[in-house]
Amino acid sequence: MPLEAAEFLTLPGDGDCLRRHVTAQRAYYDWVVEGRARSPLIEAAFDRLEDLWPPDPGTPVLNWGDARIGNVVYDGFEPAAVLDWEMAALAPPRGRPRLEYYTLYAALRHAIVMRRVAYRQVHFGEVAVPADPDTLILHHGSLRAMVQGSYWD
Repeated sequence: MPLEAAEFLTLPGDGDCLRRHVTAQRAYYDWVVEGRARSPLIEAAFDRLEDLWPPDPGTPVLNWGDARIGNVVYDGFEPAAVLDWEMAALAPPRGRPRLEYYTLYAALRHAIVMRRVAYRQVHFGEVAVPADPDTLILHHGSLRAMVQGSYWD
């Protein structure tokens, strides 16, 4: 598919596709925590992203957004279809020189989703908010290590 055919996936806002992508995630996070305590860990992850920002994000490409084996339908051993496109967007290609950035960004996105899932669990009485609400994030230890820069050591 030519990239022009996917222009409708361009995220709103200012800046290049990476800036728009991160801005959209910040807006989603703001919605998730509306009326609740903000996450110091998620806030620190957004700050760390700024520190690691790629100097040239590159030319936008079609980004599936939820590429995992569970979202692939196979015909025998051949992929026949890919599912779950609600997170699709035009986004920068992942570059090996900035792997730390993109790994942190993926972990941050997952943390925001996990925070939302946890708030639903709290709402329905399935869990109580712990003393450290960041522990509601399933992979909080790994995310903290990424923010501190020790994850890749």
